[in-house]
Amino acid sequence: MKKTLYDRDELKLIERLCDLRETYPNMKVMLGERPLVLGGISDGVYSAEVEY
Repeated sequence: MKKTLYDRDELKLIERLCDLRETYPNMKVMLGERPLVLGGISDGVYSAEVEY
């Protein structure tokens, strides 16, 4: 199953990834992105795509 996780707090997103890894030890993090910045303005959302 592939899923994309989003959070405005980078540390909370990392904690969610760690919690998922405990449940799914073979989980792969496919992509992690910093907030999108357009014209000097950040959207403030971090994302990570996981597969488990």
